[in-house]
Amino acid sequence: MARKATTPKTKNNQPEKGDNAATETGSAPQAGAGSSAPATTNTPPAAPAQTPAVQAGTAGGQAPKQIVTVISAQKHRRRAGREFGKEPVHIPAEDLTEAELAALRNDPTLAVSINPA
Repeated sequence: MARKATTPKTKNNQPEKGDNAATETGSAPQAGAGSSAPATTNTPPAAPAQTPAVQAGTAGGQAPKQIVTVISAQKHRRRAGREFGKEPVHIPAEDLTEAELAALRNDPTLAVSINPA
């Protein structure tokens, strides 16, 4: 651990005359004080936003809508915060994140297809 430099004190614990203002205020001069360079920070990068599962290309400014259809081989199956059964469940692709779509596709009891709306 580094030792802090101290200023010689008189009997009444006051700095000796002639010390600079930085030691009288108790603060040390900062390196680069007065420079115009911006200070750097160690801020961690922002967490990535959840992105839609299916990135559709744009044509004429309109993104084609896609529907994810899911059917379960079981009577009831929950995955990605939704419940699936023998009847098809249709979900707009933009309502699913990439992680949710991957979870649906990787589940062996679910049949997943992506179709144009």
